[in-house]
Amino acid sequence: MKPVMTLAELQELTPAYDDFAVIENCNIPDYYKTVFPSHCKCGAEIIMTREGRTQLQCCNPCCWIKMAHRMSYFISFHGFKDFGEQTCLSLFSACHDVLPYYSFLSAFSLSDTQLAVGLSDNKISLLHEIKEELQHHAFHFSDAIASLGIPNVGPLSPLFDVVKSPLVLLQYMLQGKTNELCDMAGIQAQSTRFHLRTFDIDVLLLMRDIMPNIMATPKGEVFVAITGKVSVRGQSYTRAEFIDLCESIKDQSGTQLYKLVETKSREKLQYVIADTPSNSDKYQIGRQLGKLITADEFYEVLLSAVQKEETATNEEKEENANGA
Repeated sequence: MKPVMTLAELQELTPAYDDFAVIENCNIPDYYKTVFPSHCKCGAEIIMTREGRTQLQCCNPCCWIKMAHRMSYFISFHGFKDFGEQTCLSLFSACHDVLPYYSFLSAFSLSDTQLAVGLSDNKISLLHEIKEELQHHAFHFSDAIASLGIPNVGPLSPLFDVVKSPLVLLQYMLQGKTNELCDMAGIQAQSTRFHLRTFDIDVLLLMRDIMPNIMATPKGEVFVAITGKVSVRGQSYTRAEFIDLCESIKDQSGTQLYKLVETKSREKLQYVIADTPSNSDKYQIGRQLGKLITADEFYEVLLSAVQKEETATNEEKEENANGA
């Protein structure tokens, strides 16, 4: 998508901004119309809701300042440090004119000479290390897409209830069928629909250049809440370590079987994992719903399901062999 420099252009693309106005036409005192900037540093108009006087923002989805903040969010989401907002702002302030695509991810493809205009040698080296790490690790589909910072598309978005594969999502986007996808997922917000359509280039670059090892969501998606310290077979785990342990369970072919999704939704919640009673909201909800289970018990439930499936598969193979 090309830059959008005026509110009128943006409103031609989506009804999501029909209730917005440029600063001079907003329902605010005249004094503030001289205080608020009329244009962003990227050159696009600054807008806000006409009556509500909220959501002050640049009207350009491709604004380089927005790209910088999304870059910072993306890097932080995956646990990297020392490459924060100020570094990203310096990078995009200096290099936004030479980006090969209107995507913050295209910064990863800039040459060292181009990067040197906005980054120190240490930061350039760190950016290369980040890209290297991302290219050689596997990532869950929902986490990978959520890390892009597309508004209202987090790891628990209803989008991932419908689409489990990165290739399926990409196919919908490239065919211009994001509205159909949103219809299936029950996503009605026009702004979310617009941003999914707008940031298809980010999804494409993510899968092609940045994260080639994105895994489809495992069939065994389990919605849980975890509270307090947990241990399995006598060994203590942090919440993140426990999730990694459960998601490391594979079938005979080496395919990951489970994806643990933490949720606060009573409707989706399947288990509340707690080793000891507590006054936490999660524990009380688990007790009320009758869904409390210890970490040890939960882990054994997952293993038991795998063993039953493997036994059934082996028996089926034997029957087929005998029948032949």
